[in-house]
Amino acid sequence: MKSEVAVIAIFAMILVNFNINVCYADACSDAVAAANAAYAKANSAYDNFMNALDAFEYATYTLYLAIASGNPFAIAAAGLACVKCEHDCYKALKSWKSAQDAYNAAAKAALDACKCKKTGATSGSGASLTTQSLEEYIRPIIVAPNTSATLFVLNSENGSLSLKLLSPNGTSITPLSDDDSSIYHYDIDGTIGYLVIKPDPGIWTMEVEPFWSEKDKEKYTLFAYKFENESAAEFNDYYADKGVDDDGNGLYDHIDVTVGTDIKTAGWYMISGSLFEENTNKTIFAFNKTYLEQGNRSQTLEFYGMNSSSSYYLKNLSLKAAQPPSYASISENGMGYTDLEGDVGFQDFRAEAYKTKTYDKLDWPINTPWSTGLIGAYSDHGIDANGDGRYEILAVDVGVNIAERGKYTMTGDLYDLNKSEVAWSIDSINLEPGRRTMHLNFDGMTIQKHRANGPYILSNLSLWEGNWSIKDAKSYAYSTTAYNYSDFGD
Repeated sequence: MKSEVAVIAIFAMILVNFNINVCYADACSDAVAAANAAYAKANSAYDNFMNALDAFEYATYTLYLAIASGNPFAIAAAGLACVKCEHDCYKALKSWKSAQDAYNAAAKAALDACKCKKTGATSGSGASLTTQSLEEYIRPIIVAPNTSATLFVLNSENGSLSLKLLSPNGTSITPLSDDDSSIYHYDIDGTIGYLVIKPDPGIWTMEVEPFWSEKDKEKYTLFAYKFENESAAEFNDYYADKGVDDDGNGLYDHIDVTVGTDIKTAGWYMISGSLFEENTNKTIFAFNKTYLEQGNRSQTLEFYGMNSSSSYYLKNLSLKAAQPPSYASISENGMGYTDLEGDVGFQDFRAEAYKTKTYDKLDWPINTPWSTGLIGAYSDHGIDANGDGRYEILAVDVGVNIAERGKYTMTGDLYDLNKSEVAWSIDSINLEPGRRTMHLNFDGMTIQKHRANGPYILSNLSLWEGNWSIKDAKSYAYSTTAYNYSDFGD
């Protein structure tokens, strides 16, 4: 599979075959080179963010062990390390956001430089990851009676915010409260944390307080991590792995590891972990949040970006009770920090979990989870809606990877083997993050009137986000099954 910007370059070179103007070849080449460089930087920033998340997972496990030991010095040190890792995660998130914004802008510039848009649609700004402004700055956290400790954390972009923490009885927890042996206070470059040992059960309140009135210009995340004595779920040590080839080129685009769990109480759970490659020290982080019923269940972690012929080690595997996705306090972005922040409860952990089989057919480079685009997966079939034996619709299904929840539009042309346009189609739909399928339905009567037999060529395929912000494009995309034009009708 080629990266998005490589696809853009191919798009620019081939478009002329279908009578579409290609603008400024030199500018196109320079823009593609700039987009490739921005893509590499965004990938590097993404890897750094994943590594920071991996370090945080291990830090929370260390804190769990320290709390179990009851040693106040170990608890204080582990709490500090946890807040420091949370701070590093937030910094890495901002760096990744900046790098992705730069890539989005460079990719848009490359598309603009390499083609004149046939649709006449105007390009909007590229998608970006955003944290929320201070619109809702009070977060209630429900603490169960069996909770041994809770870590409350505020990350603020400029360090201009403070965290006010209220216990269920209304007592205000302040930095001076760490004179109490059950409360630890931390402040690391704008990241403020309170670790409360044996917190009172009930509703705790996290309230963000600005130091001055311009609070709406500040950005932040709130985080609560609970350590409960009686787990609602645990790992059952069942594991399985497989390679997945999304685009049918014989190479695996990602490695999926299935993890078994014993669910005692139905609810939302999130597993996270890292695949580690021993020879290169490369680590890839992944997570999955799913609602699970009681009993033996499983969740699958999809790992993108492994490219060494090797077996891999699943490490720092964490199981947490989580809130539903809509609970997140910052805008959701698929493989972003949204689903990893909020209100979670520690359930189980494996520092060394599993070793996969050996993989030697890995696709690289690939579309990373944050990258919205075409994945090269296609299929087609005729639809006979009225049962008269002829197809009213030729449906072409197109696989896409969606990074951010939102509205997406796909457009495409159908050509015959003589490069003559047969039909045009559009699909517009709201999509959740992940691998999804969009559908282009070409009118059967239009195909019949064209009087040319198939196979037909899906061309000028474009994927747009929101208000016509182009995300990916492919000139020659797919060749359909061989149809006769007489197979179609109204």
